[in-house]
Amino acid sequence: MTTLLTGATGFVGSAVARTLLARGHRLRLLVRPGSDRSNIAGLQAELAEGDLTDPASLARAADGCETLFHVAADYRLWVPDPEAMMQANVAGTRALLLAAQSRGVERMVYCSSVAALGLVGDGSVADETTPVHADKIVGVYKRSKYLAEQAVLELVREHAMPVIIVNPSTPVGPRDIKPTPTGRMIRDAARGRMPAYVETGLNIVHVDDVAEGHVLALERGRIGERYILGGEDFALGDLFALVARGRPAGAAGETAAGAPVSGGAGLRGAGALRGGAGGDARDIGDGAQEDVLLQCEGPRRVGLCAAPGGGRGGRCGRLVRAAPMIALTALALAIWIYLLAGHGRFWQSGPVLPPAPSGLAGPPVTVVVPARNEAESIVACLRSLLAQDYAGPFRVILVDDLSSDGTGRLADAIEDPRLTIIRGAAHPPGWSGKLWALHQGIEAAGRASLLLLTDADIEHAPGHLASLVAKLESDRLDMVSEMVALHCASAAEHALVPPFVFFFQLLYPFAWVNDAGNPMAAAAGGTVLIRAEALAKAGGLGAMRGALIDDVTLARRVKATGRIWLGHSLLATSIRPYKSAADVWRMVARCAFVQLDYSPWLLAGTIAGMALIWVTPPLAAIFAGGAARFLGVLGWAAMTASYIPTLRRFGLAPGWALCLPGAALFYTAATAGSAVDHYRGRGVIWKQRAYHG
Repeated sequence: MTTLLTGATGFVGSAVARTLLARGHRLRLLVRPGSDRSNIAGLQAELAEGDLTDPASLARAADGCETLFHVAADYRLWVPDPEAMMQANVAGTRALLLAAQSRGVERMVYCSSVAALGLVGDGSVADETTPVHADKIVGVYKRSKYLAEQAVLELVREHAMPVIIVNPSTPVGPRDIKPTPTGRMIRDAARGRMPAYVETGLNIVHVDDVAEGHVLALERGRIGERYILGGEDFALGDLFALVARGRPAGAAGETAAGAPVSGGAGLRGAGALRGGAGGDARDIGDGAQEDVLLQCEGPRRVGLCAAPGGGRGGRCGRLVRAAPMIALTALALAIWIYLLAGHGRFWQSGPVLPPAPSGLAGPPVTVVVPARNEAESIVACLRSLLAQDYAGPFRVILVDDLSSDGTGRLADAIEDPRLTIIRGAAHPPGWSGKLWALHQGIEAAGRASLLLLTDADIEHAPGHLASLVAKLESDRLDMVSEMVALHCASAAEHALVPPFVFFFQLLYPFAWVNDAGNPMAAAAGGTVLIRAEALAKAGGLGAMRGALIDDVTLARRVKATGRIWLGHSLLATSIRPYKSAADVWRMVARCAFVQLDYSPWLLAGTIAGMALIWVTPPLAAIFAGGAARFLGVLGWAAMTASYIPTLRRFGLAPGWALCLPGAALFYTAATAGSAVDHYRGRGVIWKQRAYHG
């Protein structure tokens, strides 16, 4: 009998391959080109290269085979592209079975998962017939296995497909080389790298028993039936504790005597089909160093105890008790209480620059616009500036900072006597590109009393300049700056741009910045109106020539001798789009490590703090129990409530608050990426220039 087997290079598939060879099957293994084949090295089997996304290769592989075992699957707890997993697990399964049927394959076994089965709400035992509620399936992998199983059952009904379905629980054992997510967790526990976990339960079964169950399903199973391949129930803490302690105790798969495959009765405890009622026939050494489940440091041999409360081994002590999780969630909640009550009301998403009366007169203003490769936005920016409804005299100076995309040519086409275009010179050593461009514009401004420094990707409402001047003069300020309305149209922008503003407010509470008695200083570089006298008193741009976070640096120098104001703008909009998450990543990574003064200690503290504040509450709310879950819910609620005003500013629904923990992880990763760039010698790269700290 020639049998086609998929997934043989993987964990479960390699065990199925060995069991089939032991039963006398002639094997043909479907393998992807370039795949790691160490799990099948030395096996007497024919290899057929192909892919689940290539129907022609599937038909060639199935040609001449009488039986099929489809074990291959994309098994990951998280994937950046869910569609790829769906294609492999759902569409790939359907394509393979149709190809096999077209080539005359007589009997097939599809390896599904208990993840595709239903659960009983009252905690009683579920079986193969328990109804599945699709809306309660959490996670891409589980949903993909459920949909794949539904596709298989549809083929059985409508195409008389001769398929039997098996549903393994959590296999463990040798040759988990990747390893699987379960194998990775247990390996980390064995190595002492599991500082905490969320208590839950899982059913453990030896991978060889799963393989045996596949073969029994082929030999005795009924077409269209499902069979659970399970072993022992464990509390996760008990399992981790046993692995970490290396306590000899018995082996996985010990169950009562199993029954042969028959209808819905299932393959309960495939291990018993090997060892009988007297226990598993394997030596406990089977779970030694080559076995991912029981991998421990040192020479000792270990095994796996019986289920919690069972006869052998008894109940194991927990590796990590509930107290640490309660402590973490309590600390996170305490931090959130402080942030909401005592951190400068950062969450209020204000203040907002008030509009000035139309036609307001004021002192002369020179607008300086540094531009490097801003062809997409420069015309809109300059026209909006030249259209300002400001009764006082003003002029606009554009500094074309060696653009290579035609920015200067586009600006030349705008005919207005108030517009001056300067061809910028190469920046001297020690100067950042933007500050050098601004410096050249300010030098050309002469004796201007007020300077508006604004980016080339910002479009200004007609009353913007007048409103800035009115705020500066009425409050007797030295500098006014705004967080302009950022572009927020794409899905990536919806998920990541409001958190950027939210985190900026958290880092620099505007109320503290605007309090003359508070040392906190910050600015948003998109629009900065500053008195020329205050800039000179701060040492001019030459005193901060190498600053990469130039807006905050300028604010600190000005506030040291004067008064500043920072708020939100309803009159200025950034027209620079962030079409993908990669665009946002580059924007953050260019200066995130600079913000931490290139300190690895501050980086480590930032990562730990972000994980505690943003990740711990939702994880505890979802996965923990008791007091830890209650505290996690409160912390997550506080986090969500603080974010709602920012979402309202962007006109987004409150549901986007669910993305905030993920956005926090994204920005944390971008900050780490900024550090990696620094240590690799890449420094800060922006506008095709590199700066090294």
